[in-house]
Amino acid sequence: MKKHFLIGLMLLATGFGACNKAIDGGTTSPGKGGGGSGIAPGGCFPRTDCAGVMCTAMFATVGLEVRDAAGAPIALDAFVVTDASGNPLPMNNGQAVYGYPNNGDGNYTVINDAWVQGHQNTNMTVHAKGYIKGSEVFNLPFGVGADCCHVNKISGQDFVTITTQR
Repeated sequence: MKKHFLIGLMLLATGFGACNKAIDGGTTSPGKGGGGSGIAPGGCFPRTDCAGVMCTAMFATVGLEVRDAAGAPIALDAFVVTDASGNPLPMNNGQAVYGYPNNGDGNYTVINDAWVQGHQNTNMTVHAKGYIKGSEVFNLPFGVGADCCHVNKISGQDFVTITTQR
């Protein structure tokens, strides 16, 4: 038992040690868009090359919950996500990268994994905009990013409260 524990500890230490090694001859460092190596698929810090990275089948989203002052879900008439210039985000390979359900549960998708292709290892600011009766009721900035496989939220709200009457 003690022998198995020591072997496991040595393997773990080797894996963590690999996380600190650059794969590009020593010019890359963690936190600077590094090349990643280590025991986890995709490496231990951001990669610049996604070739050979194995992604999970999970479909990630960055969401926004829209409620009224009493906490009840709000069904918006329209929900649009734009880039910093105000242009709605385009579809990617025929898939919407943002959206909203028509089920009235107040949950809206700011960005999803359909955005990853072509945007690996990038960050950007987007604006989530909600409309009721043709009027904009919120315009919220979100910092979003993508690694080799999935989107993530860098900054932005989890929920917004709408105080205007429908």
